[in-house]
Amino acid sequence: MRQQNGNLIELLVSVRDPSEALAALDGGADVIDVKDPDRGPLGRADWSVISQVVRTVTAARPSTFVSAALGDVLDWTPDTPGPDRNFRSPTLFKIGLAGVRDVAPVAPWTDAWQELLTQVEGLLPPQPSGPPDRAAVAYADFELCGAPSPAEVLRAAHDTGCPVLLLDTWRKDGSSLLDWISGHALHELRFHSEQYGIRLALAGQITDRIVDQVLDFNPDIVAVRGAVCESGDRRSTVSAELVRRFAKRLDGRHGNLSPNLHSRIHHVTQSRSIVSGDHVKP
Repeated sequence: MRQQNGNLIELLVSVRDPSEALAALDGGADVIDVKDPDRGPLGRADWSVISQVVRTVTAARPSTFVSAALGDVLDWTPDTPGPDRNFRSPTLFKIGLAGVRDVAPVAPWTDAWQELLTQVEGLLPPQPSGPPDRAAVAYADFELCGAPSPAEVLRAAHDTGCPVLLLDTWRKDGSSLLDWISGHALHELRFHSEQYGIRLALAGQITDRIVDQVLDFNPDIVAVRGAVCESGDRRSTVSAELVRRFAKRLDGRHGNLSPNLHSRIHHVTQSRSIVSGDHVKP
């Protein structure tokens, strides 16, 4: 396990099942994220799988933070089943916004997102430490998938009290985060997320080839899957050795906010900044 000291950048590894979670922990992951890569960029794993991963991680390393991807807003319908009463909730859940621009004329996307977040919170049993928290998700290729811009999502994250903003890519075709967002825009997002006290997680085909460039933006969390899977294929299996190698690339690198995700998750600094248009303005 990598030593956490000060505000070192944390490594999040997305896993599809308990065995991958154990491999990620063995390799030194700081945060375990549950998703089904066959169901899209934020594919929700079966409720039973999410619960099993949470139980497995808690037994193996009780202090480890577990998040879960629960799809995009438009993936949810009135018929979407919820978890059973024995479900073990993650510490944090996230729901993406692909396609919400297409329904914006009917209702503001923020309303639909907020309504669904509240609905999901009601489905997830609280942990001993309290109810699961929310993470906001922005797509760097937002125009491609009909999502709000990262700046708009950052404003909504602030308004709804999300402690984390994940910037990811919707298209999973080998292109990376840096293919879809300029350095200037990413620096702005980093600067203003710090003003808000929101931790910034960066994802989207972050490999050995670009990880040093990504680290130059001082994210609080680097999120990976494909980079630590056999053959570099996100649909393959997480390798403990590949996680270990990737974790070493982060050793000694510092993010911009306070010590770790646990220390921030229930203490989101509320600011009075305003986000406008495609840029964030104080």
